Amino acid sequence: MSYHPQEKRRSAILIPYCTEKDDVYVLLQRRSVTAERLPGCFSLFGGALEEAESAEQALRREIYEELGVVVASHQYFNRYEFFGRIDDVFIMEVNKNLLDIARVNEGDCA
Repeated sequence: MSYHPQEKRRSAILIPYCTEKDDVYVLLQRRSVTAERLPGCFSLFGGALEEAESAEQALRREIYEELGVVVASHQYFNRYEFFGRIDDVFIMEVNKNLLDIARVNEGDCA
């Protein structure tokens, strides 16, 4: 009997952060209570790669879909591989007023 592992789900994740003096703030989303995965929980922004899409392309698409924000100056942070998925994580410093100019299209805004 041969074992054929299921292909891992690939995701692109963004950690938007801002700094103020010596403090660093990370922006999170609160997932909708009707979300398929982790309803009502806090999470980072991003999502699954579509067919033939790079992690960077998925990042730009997902962030625009979720927040209406164009990802401009971001940095690749790291790749994390888990049993069933692979996450490519990016970071981006944002202005403190991001939530004033973004439109929340997925999840709930506190």
